[in-house]
Amino acid sequence: MSQILGIDPDAVVGKLIRFWIWCDAQTISGNALSVTESVIDRITYQSGFSAALRDVGWLEVRSGSLQVPHFDRHNGQTAKARALTNRRVSDHRKACNAPRVTPVTPPPLQKALPEKRREEIDKDSLRSSSSPAPPAGESEGADGELLLGSPPSAMAEPAPTPPPKRPPRPRDPLFDALASVDGSDPLEVQGKAARTIGVALAEIRRATPDVTPAEIARRAALWSAHFPQATMTPSAIAKWWARLSHGPLPASTGAYEALKEADRNRTKGGF
Repeated sequence: MSQILGIDPDAVVGKLIRFWIWCDAQTISGNALSVTESVIDRITYQSGFSAALRDVGWLEVRSGSLQVPHFDRHNGQTAKARALTNRRVSDHRKACNAPRVTPVTPPPLQKALPEKRREEIDKDSLRSSSSPAPPAGESEGADGELLLGSPPSAMAEPAPTPPPKRPPRPRDPLFDALASVDGSDPLEVQGKAARTIGVALAEIRRATPDVTPAEIARRAALWSAHFPQATMTPSAIAKWWARLSHGPLPASTGAYEALKEADRNRTKGGF
C-alpha cells in the first residue's frame, strides 16, 4: 500500500489502525459498511486509501456495500475474547512447566574433638584390648559409655508452593481505544506506558464523563487536520481533547481566533 499511495510505510500503518478502530466501533462482523469509499478516504485523510485497500484484498464490495474480509479474526468482541483466552492458556502452561528447585540443607557440622594427650591414648589402647567390642550399631564414648546409633541427618526442606497466578485484568474498551491511537497493541502496553495512558484517560473522562471508544477514535482521526506536523499520542489527545471535538475552523472566523486564544491559555496554565 505504501507503493500504491506513495506515502511512508509508517503513515500507512497509522491510517490502517485508524480505519480498523473506526470499523470496530461501527460494525460487529465487518459486513455491510453503510459508507462510501470517499468516506473512508476522509476518515483516513488519504485520497485513494479505500481503492488501495481493495487492491490488497483488505476491503471488498459485495451487493453494493463495503465489507472487511476476515473481520472476526482480529476485530470484534469474539476475537478479543479469543486472544485473551489464548494468552491465559499460554501463561498457565508456562507456570505448569516451570522447573521446581528443592533446596538442600546440609547436615550440621560437628565440632572438632580436642587432641588426646599421650596418657589418654595409652589408656584407650589398654581399654580396647581388655574389653570386648561393642555390638553392631553401637559405639563407645570417651568414658566407656555406649552410644546407640548416630544422630539423624537433617531432612531436606520441601519446595515452597508458588503463589496462585492472578487472573488477567478485564479489558477496558476506553483504555484500548486510547492506547491504539499511536499504533500500539493494547494487550502489550504495560508499566509506565500503561500508567501514562491511564492518566490521559482520567483527564478525558473528567472532561467528557460519557465518552465512548468511538468518540476517542473520531477525535483521533481529526488529529492530522489540526496538527499535521505533530506526533499523535494518548497524552496529546487528552491535552487537546476539546479542540479535537470538531474539524479545523477557517482562519477568517471569530471562532478560530477564540479557539487560538483558548489554546494559548491552556498552554500557559497546563492541562
